[in-house]
Amino acid sequence: MKTEKRSRPESLEMTKSLRLSRCRNAQAAFSLLELTVILGTLSCLLAVLAVGFAGSDSHSKTFQCMNNLRQLSCAWNMYTEDNRGFLVYNPTLASGSTPAWVSGWLDYSASPDNTNTDLLINHAKYPNSAFFGPYFKSADVFKCPADKSVVSIRGQQFPRVRSVSMNNFIGTSASSFTGNTKYRIYSRVEQIKSPAKLFLILDEREDSINEGCFLTDADTRFRVLDFPANYHDGAGNLAFVDGHSEVHKWQDSRTTPPLIPGTFVHTVDAAGDVDADWLDQHASEQK
Repeated sequence: MKTEKRSRPESLEMTKSLRLSRCRNAQAAFSLLELTVILGTLSCLLAVLAVGFAGSDSHSKTFQCMNNLRQLSCAWNMYTEDNRGFLVYNPTLASGSTPAWVSGWLDYSASPDNTNTDLLINHAKYPNSAFFGPYFKSADVFKCPADKSVVSIRGQQFPRVRSVSMNNFIGTSASSFTGNTKYRIYSRVEQIKSPAKLFLILDEREDSINEGCFLTDADTRFRVLDFPANYHDGAGNLAFVDGHSEVHKWQDSRTTPPLIPGTFVHTVDAAGDVDADWLDQHASEQK
């Protein structure tokens, strides 16, 4: 008996076509918010893995600092996801009654703000502050291990609790230094067009840091308002909106003046300062 050669059923062809169509639709369905959340989640996983490796090298303060920034970036992404794309509060000047991602004014005085970790992680106690508190059990992530700044309280020295600040162009109630600016101010995640370009959080020098906002003035070229830390062989660590972190080497000595503990550096207009240019270019995008 002759056996007939059977052709592939049309239903299988239709099923294959339908699957391909669904795949194409799925690939096109990711929004900027979803992609940012995915990148943030991957950053979280890397940060968790990094904790284990950090313990094997007690001298790697740069690595520990980078891991801290990754975890803070992860918390920023989780907060954004939990709040329907609205970014965490980051005002230029924050008081106890103004919502801010962290509160407390750091200086070299005996003020309790210098040592109060609750302002960083205890959101229940400080409802206008510590917005990342629900994501952390310890405040250690807010302090670079290479920052050795201390304050004297009742004759005893205590380490200050924070060395990080957030980009002043990014956040609910964020603002530019000049007020009227040609650069974008971001309050929702979908407003950010180049997340890999914009720095989110960085380490700030102990003689520059005060509130939780790091000021740049993109409208005035070569102006240094706040000074980035250079604790890692003349380099500083930064976390970016897309979740990646970088060690950036500062090149101009005016960006990294000699550190004199107990005193503060002040705004400088430094013509030709490539570091000021770099910070401005990674702080915001033109409208």
